[in-house]
Amino acid sequence: MARKGLLGKNRPTDQELSRVYDEVRDAFEKVAGDHDVLSSPTAMLVATATIPAGTAIVNFMGATGQTLTLPPANAQGQNVGALLVVMNTSPNTVTLVPTKGDTINGTTSVTLATNTMRTLASNGVAAWLSS
Repeated sequence: MARKGLLGKNRPTDQELSRVYDEVRDAFEKVAGDHDVLSSPTAMLVATATIPAGTAIVNFMGATGQTLTLPPANAQGQNVGALLVVMNTSPNTVTLVPTKGDTINGTTSVTLATNTMRTLASNGVAAWLSS
C-alpha cells in the first residue's frame, strides 16, 4: 500500500488542524515569553497583515492566498539595518511583499512555501535581501 503524504488525498480534518494550530501557538508563545531562550520581538500572524516595525521573528499560520507586507527597510532609522526571520508553519504558501518603494532581492515579492523560513536583512534605506 502506498504511503500518503501531507499533500495526498487524505487531508487532515478541521479538528486535527485546529489541534496542531493550538500546539504550535502554545509552543511559540512559550518560546517568545522565555527571555533566556529568545528576547527578540515576535509576532504570530494568521491573515494578510503588515509586519510591525521592530519585529524580529514572525510565525505565519494562516490560510491560502495571504500576503505579509514587510516593514519599511528604513524603519529602524535611516541607514540602520534590521534582521527579520519569517517562518511559515501553515499548510499554505504565503507571499512576502515590501513596503511601497522598497524591494526584496530587487523584486516586488517572494513566496514562502509551507514549513520553511526565510531570513531577511534590510539595508536601512529601501531594500531587503533574503536567503
